[in-house]
Amino acid sequence: MKALAKRTIGTLLLVAMASSAWALDWNELSESEQQTLAPVKPHWQKIPEARQYKLQQRAQQWQQMTPEERKSLTQRMRNFRQLPKHQREALRERWQKLPADERRALKERWKNMTPAERKAAKQRHLEKKQKP
Repeated sequence: MKALAKRTIGTLLLVAMASSAWALDWNELSESEQQTLAPVKPHWQKIPEARQYKLQQRAQQWQQMTPEERKSLTQRMRNFRQLPKHQREALRERWQKLPADERRALKERWKNMTPAERKAAKQRHLEKKQKP
């Protein structure tokens, strides 16, 4: 039994060491990525590896956005953060339950809408919510 416990602990240590070896070092990020991710720099080494790579990917996408797209995204993120916690959680859960192809289709449809079409869609959504 002790041998099994030692092997298990040894395996866990190896896995932990390997996963930390693959984590992104802050200095491996480009200068523009570092600027974009500056708010999370103090916590960077504590962020799980998969999340670090996702943040890096998002920073790259941010750099490719137009100023108008950045402004729009910033406003949407601000609006989302202002929602009560239970609403944010419900929205996340609802989004995650959608099949991946449906999420992609919705993103693509939204992306292809004009600002006027987006405004009208938001208005229709608000009207639906207000009806009993």
